[in-house]
Amino acid sequence: AEKYIGDCLDSILAQTFQDYEVIVVDDCSTDNSRAVVQSYLPKFDGGGVKLNLICSDKNSGGCPGVPRNIGIRVSRGEYIQFIDSDDAITPTALEELYPIAKKFDADVVYCEKYYEFSIGEKFSINKNLLKVSIGSQNLKDYELVTKPALISDDPIERLKSFAEYKFLLGPVNYFIRRRFISTHDIKFPKLRYGEDNFWNLFLICKSKNFVRIPDPVYVCRVRADSTSRTPSIDLMIRRCSDHLFQGISIISQFADEFTILKEHPEIQYSLFNFISNNEIHRIFPLYAQIPFNKINELIIRELAKVDNKTEITSFLFNRMNIFNINLIQQQQIIRQQQAQIRQLQAQLQSKQ
Repeated sequence: AEKYIGDCLDSILAQTFQDYEVIVVDDCSTDNSRAVVQSYLPKFDGGGVKLNLICSDKNSGGCPGVPRNIGIRVSRGEYIQFIDSDDAITPTALEELYPIAKKFDADVVYCEKYYEFSIGEKFSINKNLLKVSIGSQNLKDYELVTKPALISDDPIERLKSFAEYKFLLGPVNYFIRRRFISTHDIKFPKLRYGEDNFWNLFLICKSKNFVRIPDPVYVCRVRADSTSRTPSIDLMIRRCSDHLFQGISIISQFADEFTILKEHPEIQYSLFNFISNNEIHRIFPLYAQIPFNKINELIIRELAKVDNKTEITSFLFNRMNIFNINLIQQQQIIRQQQAQIRQLQAQLQSKQ
């Protein structure tokens, strides 16, 4: 992060709101990131602002939720805002978010839009020079708010919205009451990829007042060289397997705690489906690149690491059957349409 973290910290220094702490967690970086952060320590020393650098003893193994959990644990502020080291926030971000949180007594303030710029473009936190994004095709079909608004307090309705991709999935989209996180002991799972999906699931379901706001305050740097965008085939299989296999177990545990899901098994299935759909889209291109037996070998290897395979087997079996049923139904529709076409063609020929 050494190329970008200075821009990130400068954007925080530029805040018009002046009562906050900054926690940087160094996950055993091997470049000059730590030195860059240390050079900023004097700049944050004064008034109601402080920079705290935490250096991990052991690397997380590529699990971004681990350093985030460390940051949560050592934090002392009233609210928490996550910022990735290569991103930034607008100068008025905290000044905009905090009053809304207080006005609604919100556990969560959710920013459904954000700014973005591509690598190679001149870095800027000027709103007039940035492009607004909502990051998801599904979200474009969702009715966006025009002013701060509370979402439904019905947990089933919230879960349905989550499973239908009606929330951006990154933790950077949320401004969260710290006491709410600690009271419910909400932690990021130790996953190399997709950990934010499950963290957001707890956040959405357990929060009391959840506020959506229309104005973007987060600036996302789109990097072509990001490890999340250019993984190797082996790494892709590991990530997809981690997310799918462990994800099904996490949702099952969530259902044990969040008992209303026992009364709505269709919602639990839709959450399983949400996770698997994400991975199917990611893994699909691999089948055109490498032999099936090689993919099979890699997936078996990952499945061997999972302790409880019952939920996974049950879900995948059901998904396979539902897929086949849908396929049969589509084939029946196609045959009916073909018969109608033949009938219309015969009628046309007889008229001619």
